[in-house]
Amino acid sequence: MFRLLGFPVHIRAGFITFMVLIVLLYGSEFGLWLAGALFVFTLIHELGHALAARHTGAEAEISLNFLAGYASYRPTRPISRLERAGISFAGPAVQIVTSLAVLLPPIGFAAMWEYYRHGNVNVQAAMIIAAAVFVGGWAGAVVANRIAGPYLRLAFGIFVVLLGAYLMVGAFRRLGWI
Repeated sequence: MFRLLGFPVHIRAGFITFMVLIVLLYGSEFGLWLAGALFVFTLIHELGHALAARHTGAEAEISLNFLAGYASYRPTRPISRLERAGISFAGPAVQIVTSLAVLLPPIGFAAMWEYYRHGNVNVQAAMIIAAAVFVGGWAGAVVANRIAGPYLRLAFGIFVVLLGAYLMVGAFRRLGWI
């Protein structure tokens, strides 16, 4: 355990196992970079939740576990639905901003400018997509905060299984197996 910006951070054995598996699967140099990046971005994501929780006056801590991280918090006063939604939204928001800050300047901006210069960027459609991502993230946080933890896990599990089945059927069709 260590502290980051005053938050206790617990690194569980499952997370270490996951990082080791990544290094073993992807080779030493690339695996180390990938594991390091996953560690940093997972920690930044959970830090977003923890900072938002602290903003509401709650006490927060971060745990990193196998395939996931999570920020837990204990309110010191009643927290409104909007504040809970803000805590939920803060992790993805920090993740998006951090990812854009890291990737957009060197890669995305030059490519976007070249496409825009040749008239291949529909700015109106891009703004609609950006707004839809923002609203979708907020709506998802609002809905997720109204569903008890075990039911939310069950719903996500069902979604992942159905998505996997859909992808497999599509692959089978393209391969001519069905």
